[in-house]
Amino acid sequence: MAPRIRPATLDDLDALMVLEHEIFADDPWSREAMRSELVSPHTLYLVAEVDGARPVAFDAAPRIPSPAVGPIGSEAVAPPPAAGDTADAAHIVGYAGLSAPSSADQGDVQNIAVVPELRGTGLGRQLLRLLIAEAERRGLADLLLEVRVDNTAAQRLYRSEGFAQIAIRPRYYRGAIDALIMSRPLANATAATAAIATESVAATPTETEGTP
Repeated sequence: MAPRIRPATLDDLDALMVLEHEIFADDPWSREAMRSELVSPHTLYLVAEVDGARPVAFDAAPRIPSPAVGPIGSEAVAPPPAAGDTADAAHIVGYAGLSAPSSADQGDVQNIAVVPELRGTGLGRQLLRLLIAEAERRGLADLLLEVRVDNTAAQRLYRSEGFAQIAIRPRYYRGAIDALIMSRPLANATAATAAIATESVAATPTETEGTP
């Protein structure tokens, strides 16, 4: 069964921290940092979940989530489980986060994580596309992310979705691992650039008519 994707809530914190320590064992976020992300008005976190017990060790199942908060710009996102669902009816297999302060024209992909047994299934790409769609819905001009210089699989995914390297952040990750900074222009920015170019071309004959 394909994973369902929905907005994360604070009720997902325990399950997210289990995955955070499993997937990013060398440099996991603290519980306080993750909690701050989940409750911030400037972020959107998505979780992917599947029914049944996970076929590997998993110590914390998510509790029943609160109602979804805010639109996320895609019909692929499912609503939270019904109130009658049991706490262990589903488990989280991936998550992703977007940070986009209301006063900014630039957003950041905070993280994308998928359990090992579902990597290569397209789940990470689906989560990334939903974040891109939400960033465009919010009117952002471009989207940034950081990725370990040695994580070539993630780099291939990001490049295939329109991201390009713009800089290197030395010794950013634990273990003195460099980070690539990658950027992707969004639809709103592309449309605005095209409109400006069209206006410039249209204005050229008028401007030249008055030239001696």
